Amino acid sequence: MKKLASIFAIFAVLAMPAMAETKIAVIDMQMVMNGTEAAQDTQEKLRQEGEEANKRFAEMEESFKQRVEDLRRKKEILSEEKYLEEESELRKLYRDQQSEVQSVNERLSREYKRVQKQISDEVDDIVQDLAKERGYDAVLRRGYLMYASKSVDITEEVLKRADSALKKKMSKKGL
Repeated sequence: MKKLASIFAIFAVLAMPAMAETKIAVIDMQMVMNGTEAAQDTQEKLRQEGEEANKRFAEMEESFKQRVEDLRRKKEILSEEKYLEEESELRKLYRDQQSEVQSVNERLSREYKRVQKQISDEVDDIVQDLAKERGYDAVLRRGYLMYASKSVDITEEVLKRADSALKKKMSKKGL
């Protein structure tokens, strides 16, 4: 949908009369979205949380494997009823562990998306303000263009403003 909108924007700009001086700017949104300190801090925080969770999950898995092996060794000693009971407990434990893994992954994903949305909203506002300040008729994403002169690239300016605005928001209420 965004590509379609960008294509229409490009055609709209091209359709403007040649006599009118059209001011166009270009932005590398991926660079802005990943380059802000807020994005980098969030990525690092989530990476660390993910590593800690993976370590915990590996320990849980090792413990689970040990319990399965212990049950296999006890199979001849235990009554069938007791064996089935312990096997059922292990199945439940396995499901619970899988559920916890999924829950942690979903939580980390939600947190990443939440922060990305906040950054995106802030960047959209900054781009609109910058376009009004400098009189741009259109701001296009670099990814949709074959070529754009460096002189029309506003990526660095948007990145600086986004970092500044996001720092203020983070100090007030946190991202």
